[in-house]
Amino acid sequence: MADVVLRADGLTVGYRAGTPVAGPMNLCVRCGELVLLKGPNGSGKTTFLRTVAGLLPPLSGTLSASAPILIPARIPKVKGFTVTEFVNTFISLSSDRTRSIAG
Repeated sequence: MADVVLRADGLTVGYRAGTPVAGPMNLCVRCGELVLLKGPNGSGKTTFLRTVAGLLPPLSGTLSASAPILIPARIPKVKGFTVTEFVNTFISLSSDRTRSIAG
């Protein structure tokens, strides 16, 4: 599976051992895939991203990445620049191996 860039198996995320915010979860992201995290406030989206970025250790399970994971902190609002264009630009700057998303 050389095209897998992020894999989580039984991953549980949170801020203190014994206090999980989300999980356990299984995830496999391949090169060029775009992933949307959706959920209500407090469901663990930001905690998951902080764990993927290496800012928090996983509470349990495994997390592996084949390359550094770059996560934009926010999508800037630029007149005439769509979210798809921003994501495609971000992806092309992050890796020359990725393909763009459909517009």
